[in-house]
Amino acid sequence: MPSANTQQPLLTALRRCLLLLPFLFLTACSSIKVSTQDSAKYMNQRRGDIISSGKLSQQTVSALHVIGIEAETCERDPKTCIDAINGTQALTDEQRLSSASELWLMRAMQNDRHNLADDDYQTLKIRHTDRFSSFIEAARQAYAYLFYTDRPLDRRALEDRQNQVRDFYNYASQRAISIMADTAKHRKTRRHTGRNHLPKRMLDNWQIEFDTSGMPQTQGQVISVSGLTPDYRLDFDGLRNQYVRDGLGARMVASVEIHPDQPAENSQDPSSTLPENPNSTPPAGTGHTPQNPWEPMHYISVTALLKFPGNNLSEVLATNHAILSSYDTWQDHDVTISGHHVPLAANYTAAYGLWLANSDFSSQSILSLFGRGNILEEPRIYLMQPYHPERKTVILVHGLASSPEAWVNAANEIMGDETLRRNYQIWQVYYPTSVPLAINRHDIAEAIEKTIDHYDPERKNPASHDGIIIGHSMGGILSRLLVSDSGDTLWQALNEHHPMDARQQAEAHEKLKGYVYFHPLPEISRAVFIASPHRGTPFADKTIARFIASLVKLPINIVQKITDTTKTVFGGKAADKPSLNGVDNLSEKDPTIQALAKLAISPAVTYHSIMGNNTPDVPLAESSDGIVPYSSAHWEGAASEMVIPSGHSVQETPQAIIEIRRILHEHLGKQAEQGIPPQP
Repeated sequence: MPSANTQQPLLTALRRCLLLLPFLFLTACSSIKVSTQDSAKYMNQRRGDIISSGKLSQQTVSALHVIGIEAETCERDPKTCIDAINGTQALTDEQRLSSASELWLMRAMQNDRHNLADDDYQTLKIRHTDRFSSFIEAARQAYAYLFYTDRPLDRRALEDRQNQVRDFYNYASQRAISIMADTAKHRKTRRHTGRNHLPKRMLDNWQIEFDTSGMPQTQGQVISVSGLTPDYRLDFDGLRNQYVRDGLGARMVASVEIHPDQPAENSQDPSSTLPENPNSTPPAGTGHTPQNPWEPMHYISVTALLKFPGNNLSEVLATNHAILSSYDTWQDHDVTISGHHVPLAANYTAAYGLWLANSDFSSQSILSLFGRGNILEEPRIYLMQPYHPERKTVILVHGLASSPEAWVNAANEIMGDETLRRNYQIWQVYYPTSVPLAINRHDIAEAIEKTIDHYDPERKNPASHDGIIIGHSMGGILSRLLVSDSGDTLWQALNEHHPMDARQQAEAHEKLKGYVYFHPLPEISRAVFIASPHRGTPFADKTIARFIASLVKLPINIVQKITDTTKTVFGGKAADKPSLNGVDNLSEKDPTIQALAKLAISPAVTYHSIMGNNTPDVPLAESSDGIVPYSSAHWEGAASEMVIPSGHSVQETPQAIIEIRRILHEHLGKQAEQGIPPQP
């Protein structure tokens, strides 16, 4: 047992250890511990931000920690944190500007989520103004970060932070522009000239100048903008892909009106009105008249930039002036800002998808076949993008009881290919499929020629030469006829089937010469026939097909034309003759299709065939896509022929679309061999 003398030092040592325990505990609590994290958490930590995750980015949180502020404080009061960041010297310009942009964006998004129904008018007005100011401030701070800090863009090109701030700018710009348009739709739209301003009272203390010089122009017409829809509002069913280009700017769809009788000057305020519903009815005044078979699309893809004038960082941050500039995504690929050359963002699908969604083609084409609804009497040519004189023309022709919707994915995939997009423009033919083939061939050829006459009357532009026509089903027959020479074949066939005396022949020749005599369109040098019944199809003689044919109604103008002609050819027996229409012409027994099958394609035209086959167990020569047999779709002399496991709608398959793209690339290569290089 220890003595009293030895117990005293032990007690003293014990007391000292007890006194040290709190300090040891504190030290243990402040030590760093390491744990593993999964890849999703890692990526969110590096790239997550207020837009993608609803939380502030790690870079902004780190900047706040430098000045002693927690992220939760900023979520409750973003403005106080913004003031703190702007008032400190502890952060670099890049840290301060990028963090302030994200905090302004958080403030604006909080106002977006607020239940506006709970506010009275005055509170609503204040919140609306604050929302706009927050978005435009977020855009300004990001703009300053991108173009006015010490390190140039190319030194930060691979940094996650720069991509985040670009996204802050693009999203904030898009939202600010949408609010401008929402505000402007409540005032009376009026004509402007040159650059113009919205009243300051509508835009807080910001002076907004609209520069519309980059908007697409169309020859002899003015495009006035009646609405702007940001592409983030649009989501399409039925389109396999949406093709976009990363870059700077707000991707928008402009709803436009075409005014053919006005000077070709674009001076309309682009924010004049924004449709409350992006799927609303297209604007009136589209430019189509009975004299004009061509029609530019009602929607145009544009890229909008908010620019903040100034020669240095302090001037950009001090101004209350912003310039809203718009660019044609089909023409403008980049822009120079403060000496920096940057790519423009673009969406090549949104305008096309919105046009199709609002067109009601699917029901209209069926009703028109039976003489119901909004009857289509003559072919129309729809331009899928603003006319470009240097880009070759691809003409798409749909089939029976169909419409431009038949090409929804094929057209989109062509526009999604960068090389094809820069070298081609797409025109879509929409025509009444109830009309006999010979009349449709004449009217479509006339519509195409009138369209080219309008844009290039002297045929000087590359767009007027070496075009490509692509037709599906009945459209394939018509495409072949547009590149064929009739000679005397059709006239002789008519005389053989319906002998006429000299007087009848003279009268019939005068009335029919435009339909039985024709030459290949000189503007087309390549054709693609897809599932085309060049020699007719036995399906057209089946009971169901004959029943459908009996219900087909021709447009009044076509009925009058046919009635007048049949009286000349058949005389008093005209009433005893069958009423022919487009469905009748598809029968392999029809004299018209038999005569048309004898016509030779121009030797100046290269052509290709694509067909479906849903009868894999029979020899190819006996196969069919369920509607059109191979023996009818096959055309000797084709540069290529592809048979795809598919039904009749083979043009919708990925394999057919890839083949179409291959042919278009091949066409560019042939032109390059002739000294006409494709665009880079």
